[in-house]
Amino acid sequence: MNKHFKSIIEDLLKSKGGIIIPTKFQIESWKSILEDWINDKDLPLFYRSSSSARWSLIDNSFDREIRTTDNTPAFWVFCKLVLKPESIHTKNTIKDLISSKQFPISFVYDKESRKNGLTKEMSSNKEIRINEIDEGYKLAHIEKIALTRKKEKSIDDYITHHRKFLSLENMYAINKKYAGLAEVNEFNCVLNDYLKLGKL
Repeated sequence: MNKHFKSIIEDLLKSKGGIIIPTKFQIESWKSILEDWINDKDLPLFYRSSSSARWSLIDNSFDREIRTTDNTPAFWVFCKLVLKPESIHTKNTIKDLISSKQFPISFVYDKESRKNGLTKEMSSNKEIRINEIDEGYKLAHIEKIALTRKKEKSIDDYITHHRKFLSLENMYAINKKYAGLAEVNEFNCVLNDYLKLGKL
């Protein structure tokens, strides 16, 4: 374990407002819901993309709806289950939010996304923007979530992407003053080791 990053992580954990890690209970509770979501073929899988219009339907032969989003769904999960846990969520509440077009999937509300069926309620607001709450945090993923670059993608590729994208086990919030650390792979590796060892 890199001693330099180990020391930084320990300092961040000791300092007020340095880094926010989901609790084991939050991680496990959400994991169960997320797996139920993945196993329900009536629910879409999310594909985080910076190049496609939001809520675009990905052409596939998997008999599964796959929709493009930006990072908003991850923000929503972290905010609703970690920062401001207000209610108990289940697969059915997620299903209701998606079917009624209330689940936020986009920071923008542009013309192209509206053509895909994006509603105003599906766009972000200050309530779920981590940048706007708790003195300014950056949401980060421990393990990179980019979808494989191979031309032919399998349903398992999309499932793995969806799981890593929305898993609380793969998320943390770091104060914007230290946001650059979230882009350093070795820092995330050390943080992941800490999580696995149960030291957080």
